[in-house]
Amino acid sequence: MLFDTDVRAGYKDKIENFLESVNGHASFDYIAALARQVIWFVDQSITLTRGVDGTDFFGRYRTGIAKSLEASPFSVNHLEEAHFLSAKFLRELSYGSKHDFDKSELVLFYLFPSFIETSYKKVDIIRLGVPLEFILEPEVKKINQAVAMLEKINSWEGSLEDWGVRVKKSEARYQGVIDATNFLGLGKAFEKLLQDKRCERDSLRKNLTIVGLVTLIIPFIYLIFDKSNFIQYLISDTLKFSISAISVFVFSIVFEALLLYYFRIIYGQWLVAKKHVLQLSLRHEMCAFVNEYAKSAKDMDRTTLTKFENLVFSELSSDLNAPPSVYDAVDSVAKVISSMRKPEN
Repeated sequence: MLFDTDVRAGYKDKIENFLESVNGHASFDYIAALARQVIWFVDQSITLTRGVDGTDFFGRYRTGIAKSLEASPFSVNHLEEAHFLSAKFLRELSYGSKHDFDKSELVLFYLFPSFIETSYKKVDIIRLGVPLEFILEPEVKKINQAVAMLEKINSWEGSLEDWGVRVKKSEARYQGVIDATNFLGLGKAFEKLLQDKRCERDSLRKNLTIVGLVTLIIPFIYLIFDKSNFIQYLISDTLKFSISAISVFVFSIVFEALLLYYFRIIYGQWLVAKKHVLQLSLRHEMCAFVNEYAKSAKDMDRTTLTKFENLVFSELSSDLNAPPSVYDAVDSVAKVISSMRKPEN
């Protein structure tokens, strides 16, 4: 059953009342044929499924037919629309079902139109549109599936583009982490070298202080114990002195010379350590530009890069005057001793 009993009765009364209201109309025969055939359709009790695939498709027609028949005020246009939808439904239902409604008056009204008021656009739809739609339905489904797949592909492509943007952002963040890691690694290496050099510098300064104090002790002892005139007596022509006195004096001179020699060595090493600390401090600060150097190494001027590489990655400079050798110190002491006059017997 297409419509409920109460609904069918209401539609029939409405159509009959409308038909009476247009009695004497110039197209009364046309309107009467429409009304009679629509009333016949409303009274039908038929299967609503198409046997070929079991599709229940009357629902989409029921809405349109009901909307036309329930329109207020009701007009010929509403009756024509309800008639056309009913004929189209029967035409579609005839393909693959156990019923053959192609011989019904409702369908024949369009297959072989006898009224000039009949819309030939609707005639073409009933004659050709419905059969072609049925014949092409499998292909249309394939096309719809292809279109749906294409939409999915487009959606995936959009998602891939979004993911590409995310990957680039992640790559940028990752590169930032790598840059920070490289800076921290290189900076940590320079920091360790800098710490070692600072310890070496402080140790050398401590030793330098100790050796300097010890170097001053010998002259200080001679002053404290009133031995300041010993040298004058030693080089005097009339002085008579013992072997032990001259031995102590010579030993003091040699020891003082060695202390001065080692003081100069330690002092030179302390200056080198200070210079190394300064160089390492500068290189540690320059580590912040290492990443930009790596990015621009292929594009920048080679001279500029060479200066930067020499500044950061070259060996530490120790360009100071070399301290005297032990033999130079001994030779100096020997010259001092030989310059003294020998005592007379």
